Amino acid sequence: MKAEHRKELPTNVVYERVGRFFHDMRTNRPSSASLLFVIAIVAIVGLAVGWYFIHRAEVQTLSSLWVKFNSANTAEDLETLAKDNAATQPGRMARFEEARMRLRKGLEKYCSFDEKERTEARENIKTAGALYERLAAEVKEKEFPLLAEEALMGAAKAKESENDLDGALKLYKQLAGRKPETDVVKEAAKAAKDLEDPANREKIVAFYQKLNEMSAPLPPPPPLPPMPTPVPGPEAAPGSDKPAPKAPKNEKPAPEAPKSDKPAAATPSKKSDKP
Repeated sequence: MKAEHRKELPTNVVYERVGRFFHDMRTNRPSSASLLFVIAIVAIVGLAVGWYFIHRAEVQTLSSLWVKFNSANTAEDLETLAKDNAATQPGRMARFEEARMRLRKGLEKYCSFDEKERTEARENIKTAGALYERLAAEVKEKEFPLLAEEALMGAAKAKESENDLDGALKLYKQLAGRKPETDVVKEAAKAAKDLEDPANREKIVAFYQKLNEMSAPLPPPPPLPPMPTPVPGPEAAPGSDKPAPKAPKNEKPAPEAPKSDKPAAATPSKKSDKP
């Protein structure tokens, strides 16, 4: 009973105050306390209604941005979405997805036979590394630990692919000291250990030097040999109206076989053995 009575007290107080306010409005001027109370109630209701509509609009905007994020198929589409909505969660995830896509394409086409594809691969790796470095500085480890690890690992791999081993080692060490030790953290610790070992570092340097030689632009082809000078034919003398002389033609007819005046001998016919 006491609990039910306590629940009814706030409702009764509000009802009493509102009823007193309208009673004062009908009879005489309402008191200051009643007026302030009603103004506070109206303000609270207005704020609640305003918050509801604002929150609904934000939810609808975020929903449309997530739809655009899921329908983006190219790095250019993701870049546009990230630039237009940089302060939103879909915009940040668009930058992550753009960095993933560019780094993967760059590593796949790094040693392509096509010189244009090799150039685009280097540009993609450079752009992906810059994106990952900015994301590593923005993303907080406590809020998004997996994304923070991905940003550091991606930036380190991009620097290593660009043969910046000192920069890659710095990022690997920064990631290797994180807790807990996830698979990404263990991979970073192993990569840092390999780069710190002098023997392994020499092998890595030689590997990337050979890789750069293989992916370097091809030398231009040798020039073609000069065309042979045409042999001049018979030409008319300069300043003369006469046409150039033509080559002589053999007008003599070919000799014919001698004809014989004797008639051709008849071919003897075979006689039949029958009588």
